Amino acid sequence: MKKIFIKIYFGILLFTLCSFHFPINCAFQDYGWSVRAEGMGGIFTAVSNDSSGIIYNPSGIGYVTQKSVELMYTKPYLGLEGVDFGLMYVSGVVPLEKVSLGINYNNYNINNLYNESIVILCGATGLQKFNLDLADIMVGLNIKYLTKKYTFDSEFKSLEPNLAESKSVVSIDFGSMYKPTEKLSLGIMVRDISSPNVAVIEGSQDIVPMMARVGTFYNFGDWKVLEDIGIGFDVAYRMQDWGTIEEKVSYAVGMETFLAFHTYAVRFGINKTSINFGFGFFSRLSESLGLQINYAVGISRVYSDNLGSHKVSLEFRF
Repeated sequence: MKKIFIKIYFGILLFTLCSFHFPINCAFQDYGWSVRAEGMGGIFTAVSNDSSGIIYNPSGIGYVTQKSVELMYTKPYLGLEGVDFGLMYVSGVVPLEKVSLGINYNNYNINNLYNESIVILCGATGLQKFNLDLADIMVGLNIKYLTKKYTFDSEFKSLEPNLAESKSVVSIDFGSMYKPTEKLSLGIMVRDISSPNVAVIEGSQDIVPMMARVGTFYNFGDWKVLEDIGIGFDVAYRMQDWGTIEEKVSYAVGMETFLAFHTYAVRFGINKTSINFGFGFFSRLSESLGLQINYAVGISRVYSDNLGSHKVSLEFRF
Protein backbone atom coordinates (compact mmCIF):
# COMPACT_ATOMS: atom_id res chain seq x y z
CA MET A 1 0.00 0.00 0.00
CA LYS A 2 2.83 2.36 0.87
CA LYS A 3 4.56 1.72 -2.47
CA ILE A 4 1.33 2.44 -4.34
CA PHE A 5 0.93 5.68 -2.38
CA ILE A 6 4.50 6.70 -3.16
CA LYS A 7 4.05 6.06 -6.88
CA ILE A 8 0.82 8.10 -6.89
CA TYR A 9 2.56 10.91 -4.97
CA PHE A 10 5.49 11.00 -7.40
CA GLY A 11 3.16 10.83 -10.36
CA ILE A 12 1.20 13.88 -9.15
CA LEU A 13 4.39 15.76 -8.21
CA LEU A 14 6.14 15.11 -11.51
CA PHE A 15 3.02 15.97 -13.50
CA THR A 16 2.73 19.27 -11.62
CA LEU A 17 6.40 20.14 -12.13
CA CYS A 18 6.26 19.21 -15.80
CA SER A 19 3.16 21.30 -16.38
CA PHE A 20 4.49 24.60 -15.16
CA HIS A 21 7.41 25.21 -17.48
CA PHE A 22 7.57 24.40 -21.16
CA PRO A 23 4.98 21.86 -22.24
CA ILE A 24 7.68 19.20 -22.79
CA ASN A 25 9.56 19.90 -19.59
CA CYS A 26 10.69 17.31 -17.06
CA ALA A 27 14.12 16.89 -15.48
CA PHE A 28 17.07 18.91 -16.79
CA GLN A 29 15.43 20.66 -19.70
CA ASP A 30 16.53 23.89 -21.36
CA TYR A 31 15.40 26.63 -18.97
CA GLY A 32 16.89 29.48 -20.97
CA TRP A 33 19.93 30.21 -18.85
CA SER A 34 21.82 32.88 -20.77
CA VAL A 35 20.35 36.38 -20.45
CA ARG A 36 22.00 37.45 -23.68
CA ALA A 37 20.72 34.38 -25.53
CA GLU A 38 17.19 34.67 -24.14
CA GLY A 39 17.04 38.30 -25.22
CA MET A 40 17.36 36.84 -28.73
CA GLY A 41 14.66 34.24 -28.12
CA GLY A 42 17.13 31.53 -27.13
CA ILE A 43 19.37 31.41 -30.20
CA PHE A 44 22.99 30.86 -29.19
CA THR A 45 24.20 27.58 -30.68
CA ALA A 46 26.15 29.43 -33.38
CA VAL A 47 27.25 32.29 -31.07
CA SER A 48 28.12 31.10 -27.52
CA ASN A 49 31.15 33.41 -27.36
CA ASP A 50 30.86 34.35 -23.69
CA SER A 51 30.86 32.49 -20.38
CA SER A 52 27.17 31.58 -20.65
CA GLY A 53 27.96 29.76 -23.89
CA ILE A 54 29.15 26.77 -21.85
CA ILE A 55 25.50 25.69 -21.57
CA TYR A 56 24.54 26.32 -25.20
CA ASN A 57 27.62 25.16 -27.10
CA PRO A 58 30.88 24.43 -25.26
CA SER A 59 32.95 25.06 -28.39
CA GLY A 60 31.93 28.73 -28.33
CA ILE A 61 34.19 29.58 -25.40
CA GLY A 62 37.08 29.02 -27.79
CA TYR A 63 36.25 32.49 -29.15
CA VAL A 64 36.42 34.17 -25.72
CA THR A 65 39.45 36.47 -25.61
CA GLN A 66 39.38 37.66 -21.97
CA LYS A 67 38.99 35.91 -18.65
CA SER A 68 35.43 36.38 -17.47
CA VAL A 69 33.05 35.62 -14.62
CA GLU A 70 29.28 35.92 -14.98
CA LEU A 71 26.45 35.75 -12.45
CA MET A 72 22.81 35.35 -13.48
CA TYR A 73 19.43 35.31 -11.75
CA THR A 74 16.03 34.66 -13.31
CA LYS A 75 12.53 35.13 -11.95
CA PRO A 76 10.26 33.12 -14.28
CA TYR A 77 6.56 33.89 -14.58
CA LEU A 78 6.59 36.83 -12.18
CA GLY A 79 3.24 37.12 -10.43
CA LEU A 80 2.11 33.55 -11.13
CA GLU A 81 0.17 32.80 -7.96
CA GLY A 82 1.32 29.94 -5.74
CA VAL A 83 4.45 29.12 -7.77
CA ASP A 84 7.93 30.29 -6.83
CA PHE A 85 10.52 29.49 -9.49
CA GLY A 86 14.14 30.45 -9.17
CA LEU A 87 17.06 30.05 -11.60
CA MET A 88 20.63 31.18 -11.07
CA TYR A 89 24.13 30.40 -12.26
CA VAL A 90 27.74 31.44 -11.93
CA SER A 91 30.02 30.84 -14.88
CA GLY A 92 33.65 31.52 -15.71
CA VAL A 93 36.04 31.16 -18.66
CA VAL A 94 39.83 31.27 -18.87
CA PRO A 95 41.24 31.46 -22.43
CA LEU A 96 44.69 29.92 -22.78
CA GLU A 97 47.03 29.74 -25.78
CA LYS A 98 45.71 26.47 -27.25
CA VAL A 99 42.55 25.77 -25.26
CA SER A 100 39.86 27.62 -23.36
CA LEU A 101 38.63 26.27 -20.03
CA GLY A 102 35.32 26.99 -18.36
CA ILE A 103 33.29 26.13 -15.30
CA ASN A 104 29.60 26.62 -14.61
CA TYR A 105 27.25 25.98 -11.71
CA ASN A 106 23.53 26.40 -12.25
CA ASN A 107 20.52 25.76 -10.05
CA TYR A 108 16.79 25.45 -10.74
CA ASN A 109 14.38 25.53 -7.78
CA ILE A 110 10.58 25.24 -7.49
CA ASN A 111 8.94 26.27 -4.21
CA ASN A 112 11.90 24.72 -2.33
CA LEU A 113 10.27 21.35 -3.04
CA TYR A 114 12.18 20.39 -6.18
CA ASN A 115 15.74 21.30 -7.07
CA GLU A 116 18.08 20.64 -9.98
CA SER A 117 21.74 21.61 -9.92
CA ILE A 118 24.50 21.08 -12.46
CA VAL A 119 28.26 21.49 -12.20
CA ILE A 120 29.93 21.75 -15.62
CA LEU A 121 33.61 21.49 -16.52
CA CYS A 122 34.19 22.71 -20.07
CA GLY A 123 37.06 22.67 -22.54
CA ALA A 124 37.31 23.99 -26.10
CA THR A 125 39.90 24.32 -28.81
CA GLY A 126 40.06 25.03 -32.52
CA LEU A 127 42.05 24.11 -35.62
CA GLN A 128 43.31 27.66 -36.09
CA LYS A 129 44.81 27.65 -32.61
CA PHE A 130 47.35 25.21 -34.03
CA ASN A 131 47.59 26.41 -37.63
CA LEU A 132 46.09 29.65 -38.99
CA ASP A 133 45.85 28.14 -42.47
CA LEU A 134 43.28 25.59 -41.31
CA ALA A 135 39.49 26.10 -41.32
CA ASP A 136 37.92 28.09 -38.50
CA ILE A 137 36.42 25.11 -36.64
CA MET A 138 36.01 24.91 -32.88
CA VAL A 139 35.16 21.83 -30.82
CA GLY A 140 34.17 21.68 -27.17
CA LEU A 141 33.26 19.19 -24.47
CA ASN A 142 31.25 19.47 -21.25
CA ILE A 143 31.54 17.01 -18.39
CA LYS A 144 28.53 17.53 -16.12
CA TYR A 145 27.52 16.43 -12.63
CA LEU A 146 23.72 16.51 -12.40
CA THR A 147 21.84 16.38 -9.10
CA LYS A 148 18.06 16.15 -8.75
CA LYS A 149 16.58 16.61 -5.28
CA TYR A 150 13.13 16.51 -3.68
CA THR A 151 12.20 17.90 -0.27
CA PHE A 152 9.68 15.74 1.59
CA ASP A 153 7.89 16.71 4.79
CA SER A 154 8.30 14.71 7.99
CA GLU A 155 4.98 12.91 7.58
CA PHE A 156 5.92 11.61 4.18
CA LYS A 157 9.39 10.59 5.37
CA SER A 158 7.83 8.58 8.18
CA LEU A 159 5.92 6.50 5.61
CA GLU A 160 9.06 5.59 3.70
CA PRO A 161 12.19 6.48 5.72
CA ASN A 162 14.54 4.77 3.25
CA LEU A 163 13.31 6.70 0.22
CA ALA A 164 16.12 8.63 -1.48
CA GLU A 165 15.55 12.36 -1.76
CA SER A 166 18.21 12.97 -4.39
CA LYS A 167 20.03 11.39 -7.30
CA SER A 168 23.34 12.44 -8.88
CA VAL A 169 24.70 11.32 -12.24
CA VAL A 170 27.41 12.25 -14.74
CA SER A 171 26.60 13.37 -18.28
CA ILE A 172 28.47 14.68 -21.34
CA ASP A 173 27.83 17.35 -23.98
CA PHE A 174 29.67 17.87 -27.26
CA GLY A 175 29.60 20.96 -29.44
CA SER A 176 31.23 22.33 -32.56
CA MET A 177 31.20 25.62 -34.44
CA TYR A 178 32.30 26.43 -37.97
CA LYS A 179 32.82 29.86 -39.51
CA PRO A 180 33.08 29.50 -43.31
CA THR A 181 33.30 33.30 -43.57
CA GLU A 182 33.94 36.10 -41.11
CA LYS A 183 30.22 36.95 -40.99
CA LEU A 184 28.60 33.49 -41.01
CA SER A 185 28.66 31.03 -38.14
CA LEU A 186 27.22 27.52 -37.95
CA GLY A 187 26.88 25.57 -34.71
CA ILE A 188 25.84 22.15 -33.46
CA MET A 189 25.54 20.74 -29.97
CA VAL A 190 24.60 17.28 -28.71
CA ARG A 191 23.59 17.44 -25.07
CA ASP A 192 23.40 14.62 -22.52
CA ILE A 193 24.92 12.05 -24.86
CA SER A 194 24.82 9.35 -22.19
CA SER A 195 21.07 9.87 -21.47
CA PRO A 196 21.50 9.30 -17.71
CA ASN A 197 18.76 7.98 -15.43
CA VAL A 198 17.95 10.45 -12.61
CA ALA A 199 15.09 8.51 -10.99
CA VAL A 200 15.21 8.59 -7.19
CA ILE A 201 13.06 5.46 -6.86
CA GLU A 202 15.11 2.29 -7.26
CA GLY A 203 14.05 0.27 -10.28
CA SER A 204 12.24 3.16 -11.98
CA GLN A 205 13.36 5.42 -14.81
CA ASP A 206 13.55 9.16 -15.30
CA ILE A 207 15.81 9.44 -18.35
CA VAL A 208 17.38 12.73 -19.36
CA PRO A 209 17.08 12.31 -23.12
CA MET A 210 19.79 13.34 -25.52
CA MET A 211 19.12 16.63 -27.31
CA ALA A 212 20.59 17.84 -30.60
CA ARG A 213 20.70 21.57 -31.40
CA VAL A 214 21.76 23.24 -34.62
CA GLY A 215 21.95 26.94 -35.30
CA THR A 216 23.19 29.63 -37.62
CA PHE A 217 24.06 33.28 -37.11
CA TYR A 218 24.89 35.94 -39.71
CA ASN A 219 26.46 39.34 -38.99
CA PHE A 220 25.29 41.90 -41.57
CA GLY A 221 27.72 44.54 -40.28
CA ASP A 222 26.84 48.16 -39.55
CA TRP A 223 23.91 50.21 -40.80
CA LYS A 224 23.82 53.88 -39.82
CA VAL A 225 23.94 54.01 -35.98
CA LEU A 226 23.42 50.26 -35.63
CA GLU A 227 26.57 48.16 -35.26
CA ASP A 228 27.08 44.46 -36.04
CA ILE A 229 23.47 43.66 -36.85
CA GLY A 230 23.16 39.90 -36.43
CA ILE A 231 20.29 37.51 -37.10
CA GLY A 232 20.19 33.84 -36.15
CA PHE A 233 18.04 30.73 -36.05
CA ASP A 234 18.13 27.68 -33.78
CA VAL A 235 16.23 24.40 -33.86
CA ALA A 236 16.46 21.58 -31.31
CA TYR A 237 15.20 18.02 -31.16
CA ARG A 238 14.85 16.22 -27.85
CA MET A 239 15.18 12.46 -28.32
CA GLN A 240 12.64 11.43 -25.73
CA ASP A 241 10.52 8.31 -26.17
CA TRP A 242 7.24 10.06 -25.33
CA GLY A 243 5.24 12.94 -26.74
CA THR A 244 4.41 14.13 -30.22
CA ILE A 245 6.91 15.51 -32.73
CA GLU A 246 5.69 19.01 -31.84
CA GLU A 247 6.62 18.38 -28.21
CA LYS A 248 10.08 17.11 -29.11
CA VAL A 249 11.03 19.99 -31.43
CA SER A 250 11.74 23.56 -30.36
CA TYR A 251 12.89 26.56 -32.40
CA ALA A 252 13.92 30.18 -32.03
CA VAL A 253 14.76 33.14 -34.24
CA GLY A 254 16.37 36.33 -32.99
CA MET A 255 18.57 39.32 -33.60
CA GLU A 256 21.19 41.43 -31.82
CA THR A 257 22.69 44.82 -32.56
CA PHE A 258 24.86 47.37 -30.76
CA LEU A 259 25.07 51.13 -30.36
CA ALA A 260 27.76 53.65 -29.46
CA PHE A 261 30.81 51.47 -30.13
CA HIS A 262 29.26 48.38 -28.49
CA THR A 263 28.34 50.26 -25.32
CA TYR A 264 24.68 49.33 -25.63
CA ALA A 265 23.04 46.16 -26.97
CA VAL A 266 19.49 45.65 -28.21
CA ARG A 267 18.03 42.18 -28.71
CA PHE A 268 14.77 40.63 -29.86
CA GLY A 269 13.61 37.08 -30.45
CA ILE A 270 10.70 34.70 -30.62
CA ASN A 271 10.48 31.00 -29.87
CA LYS A 272 7.92 28.28 -29.35
CA THR A 273 6.78 29.55 -25.96
CA SER A 274 7.61 33.26 -25.68
CA ILE A 275 8.38 36.62 -27.26
CA ASN A 276 11.61 38.03 -25.84
CA PHE A 277 13.33 41.40 -25.55
CA GLY A 278 16.82 42.10 -24.27
CA PHE A 279 19.15 44.98 -23.49
CA GLY A 280 22.80 45.22 -22.54
CA PHE A 281 25.28 47.79 -21.28
CA PHE A 282 29.07 47.53 -21.30
CA SER A 283 31.36 49.76 -19.27
CA ARG A 284 35.13 49.67 -19.00
CA LEU A 285 35.88 50.16 -15.33
CA SER A 286 39.63 50.28 -15.87
CA GLU A 287 42.17 49.49 -18.56
CA SER A 288 41.87 45.77 -17.86
CA LEU A 289 38.45 45.41 -16.22
CA GLY A 290 35.09 45.58 -17.98
CA LEU A 291 31.52 45.15 -16.75
CA GLN A 292 28.69 43.80 -18.91
CA ILE A 293 25.09 44.08 -17.64
CA ASN A 294 22.40 42.16 -19.51
CA TYR A 295 18.64 42.14 -19.00
CA ALA A 296 15.98 40.13 -20.79
CA VAL A 297 12.25 39.63 -20.44
CA GLY A 298 10.19 36.87 -22.00
CA ILE A 299 6.46 37.31 -22.52
CA SER A 300 4.90 33.87 -22.37
CA ARG A 301 2.79 32.65 -25.28
CA VAL A 302 1.53 29.80 -23.09
CA TYR A 303 0.54 31.40 -19.75
CA SER A 304 -1.22 34.76 -19.60
CA ASP A 305 -1.69 35.35 -15.86
CA ASN A 306 1.85 36.57 -15.11
CA LEU A 307 4.19 39.51 -15.74
CA GLY A 308 6.75 37.63 -17.79
CA SER A 309 10.08 35.97 -17.04
CA HIS A 310 12.78 38.46 -16.06
CA LYS A 311 16.50 37.73 -16.24
CA VAL A 312 19.54 39.79 -15.28
CA SER A 313 23.25 39.02 -15.38
CA LEU A 314 26.52 40.69 -14.48
CA GLU A 315 29.70 39.71 -16.31
CA PHE A 316 33.18 40.86 -15.36
CA ARG A 317 35.92 40.68 -17.99
CA PHE A 318 39.54 41.02 -16.97
